[in-house]
Amino acid sequence: MIWQKAIKYFMFANLKHKITLINLFTISMVLVFCFIVFGITIHVQNKTAVDRRLIENYNDINDRLTRYLRTLDYTAYTVMYSNWVQKFMVVDKTTPITEFVYFQRNASHFLANLAWINENISFVLISKNVLIWSNYALHYDPHYDIQKQPWFDELIANKKYVEYGGSELFRDLKDTWSITLYYPVTSYYNFALLGYLAINVTIDNLALFTQQTGKKSTTEWVQLWDENGRIIYPIVGGRGDEISFSGPLLEGHLFIELYERRSLNLFEQFDLWYFFFLLLIPIITIFVIINSKFSHYLTVSILKCKEAMLAIHNNNFGVKLNNHYHDEIGQLIDGYNEMSGSLVELLRKNRENERRRRDTELNILQQRVNPHFLYNTLEIINGFILDGQNTEAAHVCELLGQMYHYNLANRKWVTLREECEYVKQYLEIFHQSNSKLSVVWDLCEESMNTDILKMILQPLAENAVLHGLRDRSRDPCLTISAKNNDMKTNISIMDNGRGIIPERLVQIKESLEKVRNGCSLDTSHIGIPNVYQRLYLEYGESMFFSIESKQGYGTRLFLSIPKTAPL
Repeated sequence: MIWQKAIKYFMFANLKHKITLINLFTISMVLVFCFIVFGITIHVQNKTAVDRRLIENYNDINDRLTRYLRTLDYTAYTVMYSNWVQKFMVVDKTTPITEFVYFQRNASHFLANLAWINENISFVLISKNVLIWSNYALHYDPHYDIQKQPWFDELIANKKYVEYGGSELFRDLKDTWSITLYYPVTSYYNFALLGYLAINVTIDNLALFTQQTGKKSTTEWVQLWDENGRIIYPIVGGRGDEISFSGPLLEGHLFIELYERRSLNLFEQFDLWYFFFLLLIPIITIFVIINSKFSHYLTVSILKCKEAMLAIHNNNFGVKLNNHYHDEIGQLIDGYNEMSGSLVELLRKNRENERRRRDTELNILQQRVNPHFLYNTLEIINGFILDGQNTEAAHVCELLGQMYHYNLANRKWVTLREECEYVKQYLEIFHQSNSKLSVVWDLCEESMNTDILKMILQPLAENAVLHGLRDRSRDPCLTISAKNNDMKTNISIMDNGRGIIPERLVQIKESLEKVRNGCSLDTSHIGIPNVYQRLYLEYGESMFFSIESKQGYGTRLFLSIPKTAPL
């Protein structure tokens, strides 16, 4: 569930946040990777070092045991060829008792000293006549006959025999693993066999050499087992997270296994971790700087493209970006700039085509005269002629000719003065058929030179007198005013007619909103929406147009345009 939320957040995050999250994730992965690699390296080095130390300890133990057994050989030869042993070995039943006791006491004392010097190992002299032992903790078998043992011939041939495991000679060690070395004692006069020397080394004596190597050993536990796999010396201490090494001793008659803890604990090696972090900090710093620069390289250009696209979305066309890139991002910016330029050019062409279309429609409309207005004008002229009012008839004809001349003039822009004169001509002719109509002109002289689209005021005035004042029988009045305000010219056309019903007023305002949204209108006649459309195509948002009406009280049209015509 948490992963799903995290993925959803990442998918809906903006580009800058995504790159930041990716950078953080990448740095985290790099740190974890470095930590793992460094930990594995320390672990491998640790295991290698421990293995090397265990092998060194094993070799040292093996060498010490070998030297120890060789030392026992030297000791055995020293004992066997000493004068008192040579004399004692020939003692028999004919020897005087005092002499026998003397030799026995000296031999026991000497062997006891040797046992003490050699970590209390046991020495036993066996002659044809007597058996002498020196370790009072052990009891020998008085009926033990070496000559009846299967290895007796090997003993005589090799001058030595080593018995591994339990000893039949020592009854107390019968079930305990030990080493018993047998040597034949011969006379140094004629090499005749006088007897035998037995030396017994217990496993505890051997274990002393496994624990004391004479070096700074890190071995913590030792286990010994015999050639049959039977453990004869158990582990000292507990077993935990340790490394072990095993190998044979004494020509394979004894096996040893050494244990050592992983002394190079990952979290205890402060020096190594200190070095690791000292090495890692500049690497991460360089990585962060490079990553930040690259992220900035990517995000700045893409965010600028996004802002430029939003500007186009908000009708702010023509925005172009500076391109300093020479890769795919540069191609993207070039493509955007070309698109933006093409869009501006397309809009310019569309606006130009729309203007031409509107101009064409205006020209057509200008050439069309309201049949009802022309009919009424001709009736007025006919009435003047029939009544002999030739001057008035000529004046109306002159006004009608001036209006046609104004319509036929190939001009898009006129001054407000010229447009007002045209409206006056129209209203003067209209006044001939409706003498009750009164027109109030409130024109500021400063506003008369303002450039205005041709045929803008006349349709609005005509709409007021034909629709607003048509049913007004008492004091119909039309007020036309124009004043300057800062950089704008404000024009107002107001009547005191019947007003516009609310439903129709809503329709007119919806038509004006459609024009602002780019929708086309019916151009079969010149009405308020069409006049607004012409104004909006030329001025855009720089002009203001409003219509206010109250049924039974009249209507007011307000127009605010710049003093100068747009280029």
